[in-house]
Amino acid sequence: LYRQDLDSFAPPDLLGRMAFGTGLSEATLVTATLQEFEGTLFERFSPTGHNKWLLPTMASKPGHRQHGLQYCPACFDRHRPAYLRRAWRLAFMTVCPDHAIRLHDACPGCDAVLLPLKVPNLCFCWRCTADLRRAPVIPVRARFAAWQADLDASLVRGWGMLGGEPIRSNFLFAIIRQLAALLVNGKRADRLRSFIGDHFGVDLASFRKDGARQPLEQLRIADRHRIFDAVERLMLGWPAWFVYLCEEAGIYRSFAIKDMDELPFAYARIVDGFLDRSNYLPTYAEVEAAASWLRKTKGIASYQDLRVLCGESRAAIYANMDYQRQPSRRSVWHDRPHRPT
Repeated sequence: LYRQDLDSFAPPDLLGRMAFGTGLSEATLVTATLQEFEGTLFERFSPTGHNKWLLPTMASKPGHRQHGLQYCPACFDRHRPAYLRRAWRLAFMTVCPDHAIRLHDACPGCDAVLLPLKVPNLCFCWRCTADLRRAPVIPVRARFAAWQADLDASLVRGWGMLGGEPIRSNFLFAIIRQLAALLVNGKRADRLRSFIGDHFGVDLASFRKDGARQPLEQLRIADRHRIFDAVERLMLGWPAWFVYLCEEAGIYRSFAIKDMDELPFAYARIVDGFLDRSNYLPTYAEVEAAASWLRKTKGIASYQDLRVLCGESRAAIYANMDYQRQPSRRSVWHDRPHRPT
């Protein structure tokens, strides 16, 4: 059990024993796991693999467990016995919704991860016995706390708001995760963070990454909080600030959609309409209309005229142009005198 993420991958036999011991049904116990976010936070839950937004707790390498359990020192101090909230396992959750202070992901004394199964009292570190309730209280912006609280509520409602319009929550979180990824990964991430920092007066200096493309879920709480604080600012007056700062940083459509499995329409509409720098190719219907206009005005829809009007849509031009038969040239041999035989 020490090596498993029971919030995500609780074995069926364990659920059966828990159901017998608590008197609750296995279906009720499943609703207390992270699988319950399927359809609201992400489209599909993978019981055996990586799930977006879920903080990992299992060892990334021998002897090194990841900081996937977060806690609020004020909540630990207030509730007896102390317990961990399911929402604290989500990557975007960096602030306690009850106390509006930043969460912690390790012991303040020795930086050890939380291992609830190794201690009789969750309020104390399993390694150095430090009191987790005495962890530093780190205040956050009120607007950011309200933004995160609204995201948390959208998981219950199943929908959120983007640019004044309702959107399904799983699509909203897909867009938010992509914005955060733009600030973390890629050769233009540093420039985008620099422009956001300059415009809003925040510290978005680079941070340590284990690889070229760092999953958001593997960042520590301090870095994730800085990233999502910037995302909240980036989404102000959506999509104006996003489009402006992306253009300033040289981020266009191909980069803005990189690594996205599916492209929500609400996001595709913005990147296609404002960040697409590829040449426009008229549709078949547009070329057909241009050919009809040329026949009415010039009597013929030639290849040259259609190309002037429609650019490089060659397949559509070939399908709609009028082919002209060129008059055959008189052979030079026709006028030469023939030798008598």
